[in-house]
Amino acid sequence: MSGALITPVICYLLDKHPVLVRRGEDCHSDYSVEGETFFNSFIVIDDLISTGKTMRIILSEIEKHSKRDGQKPPICKGIILYNESCGYKSYFEYSNLENKELIPVFGV
Repeated sequence: MSGALITPVICYLLDKHPVLVRRGEDCHSDYSVEGETFFNSFIVIDDLISTGKTMRIILSEIEKHSKRDGQKPPICKGIILYNESCGYKSYFEYSNLENKELIPVFGV
């Protein structure tokens, strides 16, 4: 959860609620998604995208969480990367069983 240090500050400044997603690694929690449970859209804040595996896990866990709660899956409006020195594409392609999305990526 590399974004866990800066996400609360950004959420505070934007008056938004944070949602933290665990990647399934060893952790102390039984929940993969923690924080605000009902939302229509979101952004992802992370340090970098290398293989895309972590980003796919984040998007998939949020989708599963919303369906489990009987909600329509929220829309990812963008991905913000704060380690711009690693380079990034201008979009991230995410596919699930229902559709394919091109999510804009921004570096700061």
